[in-house]
Amino acid sequence: MTHLAAASSLREASYPDIASEHARLASLIEIIETKLREDNANYLIVADHIRELMQLAREHFEHEEVIMEREQYSQKDYHIQNHQHLLRSLADYVALCEKGVLNIEADAGKNIRGWFSFHTRTVDEEFREWLANKGPHGH
Repeated sequence: MTHLAAASSLREASYPDIASEHARLASLIEIIETKLREDNANYLIVADHIRELMQLAREHFEHEEVIMEREQYSQKDYHIQNHQHLLRSLADYVALCEKGVLNIEADAGKNIRGWFSFHTRTVDEEFREWLANKGPHGH
């Protein structure tokens, strides 16, 4: 398990696939960071990896948001805004990669990792705790 995957704490017994999705996202983030650290990083390849991350993130976020809706999570709107912020940032990084902006490696990997770590440790953790206190599926 990767360091980022270990940081993912939404492991509610009722939704074990969330942890698996977090692990897939974490693995892809680490690939992106590795590619950005390479000498002569190929930014078009990095852009492809970021696009893949965006797709996985969208699917994961949709999954989480369905759960939030079903469980009537009181902080759903804030959580969704946090998801949308990452997707906008990823789209910006893709645009920079496509332009060959050379200083992207200084920011992109750290920022993506930072967002993911923060989100899973705080925003997702709040949701996990809320679910645990509510009980599975509102029971």
